[in-house]
Amino acid sequence: MSTKQNEAQTLLNNSKLIPEPLKAKWISRINFESEISIEDQVKALETEAAEIHHSITGGYPEGYGAETNEDEVSSDDVANAVVNNLI
Repeated sequence: MSTKQNEAQTLLNNSKLIPEPLKAKWISRINFESEISIEDQVKALETEAAEIHHSITGGYPEGYGAETNEDEVSSDDVANAVVNNLI
């Protein structure tokens, strides 16, 4: 395994955003000849994983630093509004 492959594997293994089953599979998505750094490519994969998680669950995974949408309402705010309307 080359130094670049080792670096990519280490970055993927250390990622808290990419699910374990995808880490081994997504190593093939790294372009070792690209001008884009391996670290930036892994960050792009982390963003993709977070966006997939968001589309399924409606929320971002813990540890993802996505910009929050100003129009998003937290689930606590929704619950409080429902309770206040019942009283």
